[in-house]
Parts: sequence; structure tokens; C-alpha cells
Amino acid sequence: MERSHAKCDVAVIGGGIAGLWTAALLRNSGYGVIVITPDFGGGQTIASQGIIHGGVKYALGGLAGDDSAAIAEMPERWRRALAGEGPVDLRGAHTLSENCLLWTRPGRGARLMAAAAARTIREKPRKLEPAHRPPPFDMAPGGVEVYALSEPVLAAHSVLLALRAGLTCLVCPDEAGAIELSLESGRVHTVRVRAPQHHLDVRAAAIVLAAGAANETLFQAVKAGRERAMQRRPLHMVMVRGRLPRVYGHCIGMHPRPLATITSTADSQKRCVWYIGGQIAEDGVSMSSSDLIAKAKHEMAQNLPWISLDGTQWATWRVDRAEARMPGQRKPDGPAILNRGNLLAGWPTKLAFAPLIAEQLLDHIRQLRVEPTGTATVPDGAPPPEIAPYPWDQPEVIWT
Repeated sequence: MERSHAKCDVAVIGGGIAGLWTAALLRNSGYGVIVITPDFGGGQTIASQGIIHGGVKYALGGLAGDDSAAIAEMPERWRRALAGEGPVDLRGAHTLSENCLLWTRPGRGARLMAAAAARTIREKPRKLEPAHRPPPFDMAPGGVEVYALSEPVLAAHSVLLALRAGLTCLVCPDEAGAIELSLESGRVHTVRVRAPQHHLDVRAAAIVLAAGAANETLFQAVKAGRERAMQRRPLHMVMVRGRLPRVYGHCIGMHPRPLATITSTADSQKRCVWYIGGQIAEDGVSMSSSDLIAKAKHEMAQNLPWISLDGTQWATWRVDRAEARMPGQRKPDGPAILNRGNLLAGWPTKLAFAPLIAEQLLDHIRQLRVEPTGTATVPDGAPPPEIAPYPWDQPEVIWT
């Protein structure tokens, strides 16, 4: 069995947006960083809708507290990065839409819910009169109200490409036991990557776990006690492809959460794909794919009754949101970090919080007094990870 060695100041395990943002921030702060991951974005990142939330979901649920205040700052932080003005440069990332829309189903109750949400969101939505609505909402029937929200929508692949630029990255097998953490005197001193014909030992002064659901096994392996560190909240997303207009936003009715949140992109064949989350994705967790598609067709006919869905194809995609464990399985207010010695495990909770958790992890690294030597050496010829395909481009997805 061949064995090789690598060395760095900080090893980041996980190649999603939060992990790569953290790695880029650490590198730009003088640390030598190696990212270890099976691929870039696999799991939650490529299954996200790419919305940089500003708090509309909290406002709709009447939760305009600390969590709403923290997330309200995120769209502006991301916009600064997209302009190349922050500590992490995202100028290479592609913005699908500068804003999300909030629209109502016809009916007085939905309009009242929208008005109430508009009053509680920190950055006030702009109500759009019919003459100033973008397609396809310029064709909405009377009784539908439309607001513009300061929530940009980004193409996840382009964000991953921008973040990985200049980073030192190593690919690891996507299987249980591929990564082992070796301890000495209560501290992790080596990350051991096990491939079928090759083992690689990465020595690092600090280790950051930013691997989403994979954090749990790695952290529990070195954590004292049996208390679980992580919780999962599943979603069953809906996908529609065909001759469709681009839609980015939240449809609301009388429910405290958006009935549906829709983002749009093009698949590998240049077909428009709607990617649908929101309440329907939560309700769909207990449903089969066929039952959820039937429900989604009925819901979309009510949410967007003026748009024809004739000739479209439908599919679904399951994903688990990995979060730090909270009492009563409640949703965390923001990012969460657990640590044991020089091992840090981070869960951003939402894509929008990637800049915030990166800053918090940098603070922890500094508190550990890790010297930023800038060293990040890997064996010659080590293959880099590839970017994971989007759900709608996955070969195992069945379209009907």
C-alpha cells in the first residue's frame, strides 16, 4: 500500500460553499489550507436553491427576532463579495436574479399576509404595480400582489468555481471510513485519507469539519460522550422542466411559511428547470415521488394559474439539511460550531450564512493560536475534486 504525506496549517474537510468560503478566508488571512472532499458541492450545496435569504421566511412565521436580524445582513455581505469588495472574492460567480419576488395567490387573506410580512422584514420589500412587474408576473390576473425582495439568487456551480480558485484541494473517496482522524494527547494531529490503492496523511495544526451530514460521524469519533452532535431535517424537492418562464421567489397564502419557493435555471440540455421548495417540500417528505408530483401539479395550478404547464416533465429530489443538534429538534437561529481541542465542526444552517460561519471559524482558529505559515504542500499529481452535478442533471432521476 502506497503512503504519501501532506502538510498545512488548517485542513478543511468538506467542499461545499461554506467549506470553500472558510478555506478561502483562511488562505486570504495567511493560513496554509488544504481542502479534502470527494467533490465540490455534493450534498446540500448543489441541492440548495441558491437564494441568499434576507429573512422573509422568518417574517412570515412571525419570528422577526435574533435569527431574522442576523440573516437580514447576509444579502449585502454577499453582494460585496460578488463585487470583489470583501475578504473573499466572488466576482466570477453568476447571479441568476438580483431579486426574489414575493407573490400572493388571489384572495384577501393572502394579501393581508403579504402586507404583514412586508412590515416586519428589515429591508422593506417594494410593492410592484402591474405596469412594473417583470415577466411572467406582468401577466398575473387581478388579485395577485407582487413584491420585490432584496434576495439575490446565485448559480451554485459558479460560486463553487469562484471559491475554489487558488485553493489547494485533495479528493477523497465518497464512502464510509475514507477519512480517519488520528489523535494524540486529545488533539487531532493527522487526517488520514484512505483510497483503495493509496493512503495519504495530512498533518495540520487545526481541522475544520465543513462536510454537512458527514460531520456527525467524524466529530463523534473523537468526541467524549454519546450525545449526538447533529440533527437532520429532510426535504423532498420538486423539479419541473420544459418551455417555462424564469421564476424566482416565494408564493404565499394563509400559511406561515411560503407555499412554494421557486428558482429557475437551465439544465445540461438548455431546458428551463423550476426547482421548487418551501412548504410543499416539507409536506412531501412523507410522500412518494408520484404522490408529491400529483400534489405539486395541483399546487402550481393555484400558485401560478396564468402559466401553462402543458408538455412539462416532473421529478423529485430528496435532501437532508444537516444542522447542529438543538433541544427539541428546533431549527438553529444561525450558524453553529462545536469544538474539541483543535477540531472544529461547523454547520452554517443556511447557504446565506456561509460568510458568517467562515468568520466565526477564523476567530476560533486564531483563539487556538495556530500560526499562519502559509504552508500547504501536497504530493505531485494529486487529482483535484470535480464539481457535483445538479439534482436535475443526475442520471438516476426519473422524469415523468
